[in-house]
Amino acid sequence: MTFDREYFESDNQNIGYVGYGYRDFGVHFSTVNTILQRKPSSVLDLGGARGYVAKKLICAGVPTTVMDKSLHCYHTRVVEDFVVHDIEDTPYPFADKQFDLVVSVSVLEHVHKDKIEDVIREISRVGKRSLHGVSMNDGWITRGVFESEGTHFTFETQDWWEEKFKNNTIDHPWEISSDFSPPGWAIKANIPTDHYASAAMAKTVASGEGFDLLVDPGDKLKINFGSFCDMFYHGWINVDNQNLSELVSFAGYYGYLFLHADMTEPIAFGDNTVDLIFSSHALEHITYSDGKEFMKEVYRILKPGGVVRIAVPDSEMILEKYAQGVSALDFLKHFSPGAENNPCTAGKVCEVLVSGHKSLYDECTMRNLMSKAGFVEIERSDAFHSMDMTMEKETSVSYPTISLVMEARK
Repeated sequence: MTFDREYFESDNQNIGYVGYGYRDFGVHFSTVNTILQRKPSSVLDLGGARGYVAKKLICAGVPTTVMDKSLHCYHTRVVEDFVVHDIEDTPYPFADKQFDLVVSVSVLEHVHKDKIEDVIREISRVGKRSLHGVSMNDGWITRGVFESEGTHFTFETQDWWEEKFKNNTIDHPWEISSDFSPPGWAIKANIPTDHYASAAMAKTVASGEGFDLLVDPGDKLKINFGSFCDMFYHGWINVDNQNLSELVSFAGYYGYLFLHADMTEPIAFGDNTVDLIFSSHALEHITYSDGKEFMKEVYRILKPGGVVRIAVPDSEMILEKYAQGVSALDFLKHFSPGAENNPCTAGKVCEVLVSGHKSLYDECTMRNLMSKAGFVEIERSDAFHSMDMTMEKETSVSYPTISLVMEARK
C-alpha cells in the first residue's frame, strides 16, 4: 500500500476514503483547536496527508511541516513545507528537538508493530513533546473490521500504547488517546499543565465555539467557481453545475455553502458586489468563448480592489516535460488514473491536458483573457501565495505541481 490515488481519491477504490475522497472536512477544525490548546511554537504533522490541518495551523501563526510518505499527497498538497518520508524509515530528516510539538492523527495504527518502538523513539528525538490520536482496541471496533482494509497493522489498547511511550521516550511529554476531539482529550498523559492554553479557551473550544471562531466568514463575499468537492469554509460560496444531488448532499453533510450554477451563464450577482473569486481547474472545462464571457462576468461582479485567482493546468510546463520523455511524465499518474494507466507520453499528456477539457492555457493566454475582460493589475502567482491574504489563507489550489496560477485585481 502506497497511500496514493487508490487511498485518497474517490475513483473506483474500495479502501481508504471511499465515497467523496479525502477533502478538507470540518473535523479538521476540531483537530486544529485541540492542537492550539497546547500552544505550540512549531509543529511536525506526521502522516499529515495533503496538509489540511497543517495549513490551518500555519494560518493561526504556528510554523508547521508535514511529513508523509504519499507522493500523491505531495502532488495535491495545500502547504509548501512538505517532506516526503516514510514514518517507518528512521531516522527522520530533522534535527534533534527541532519541533516543539509532534502531532499524528490516525497514523500510528498504520505502522507495523515491529516498527512502533523505533517510530516512538524518533518522535521523541525530533520533538520536545507530542500529541497522538490512535484507533484503539477499546471495544467500539473489532479486530477483524480494523484489519480488513489492509492498511492497519497495530491494534492495541490504551494501556499498551502508554507502556510503549513510557518505555521509549526520554524527556518527552506525550499525550495519546483514541478521542482526538475536545473535550475528551488527555485522559491519560504525562503532559505538564503549563503546556495548555487558558481554561477559558479550553471551555470555548469544548463548547464548539472554537469551530465558529475558525470558520468566521468575516465581512467579505467570496465565491469558489467550479468547486466540485474541493469546497471551502469561512463563508465561501462554492459553485458548480455537476452532479447536483450529490454535491448538495456532500455540502450539506460537511457544512459547506453551495450554490448550483453554471460558469457559462450570466453570474447571478450584482455589479461591484463580490470581494474575492477563486477557481481551480475548472476554466479548462469550458470553451475559450465561454471562458471570455466568464472572465467578463468576473470583472463585472468584483468590487474595485477585488481579486480573482484562477488555476489551470500549465500547458507549457507539461509539454516541456513531454519533450523530455516518458520518465519525466511519471508524476502525472497522481492526477489522473488515465495518465497512470497509459504507458505512452502522448497518452499521459492527453489524459491531463485534453481529456474532458475544452481549452488549453499558458501564461500568455491567461493574461490575454484577463486583460480583455478589463483587468490591468495581472500577476502570475503560485499555488501557495496570493496578493490577497484572505485568499492565501482560505483557499487551496487542487494540483499545485501542474498548475498555472494567475491573479488579477480590479
